[in-house]
Amino acid sequence: MEDRTKSSLLWGIAGGFLFLVLAQTVRLVSEMAFGLPKLIPVAGGVFVATAGLAYFLEDRLARKRQV
Repeated sequence: MEDRTKSSLLWGIAGGFLFLVLAQTVRLVSEMAFGLPKLIPVAGGVFVATAGLAYFLEDRLARKRQV
C-alpha cells in the first residue's frame, strides 16, 4: 500500500474516533439522548470525509512545496 494512502486512512481513523469521543463527551455533559447506533454511521461519514480530504490535500501540498 502506498504511503500516501496509509497516511490518509490513519487520518480518517483519527477523525472518526475523535468524532465519537466528542459525541460521548457531549452525552456525558448534557442531557442529549442519542445512542451509539445513531453515531456509528455519522462517524463513518467523518472517516470517509477526513480520509478523502487528507488524500487530496497531501498531494496538493506536496506539489506546492516543490515549486
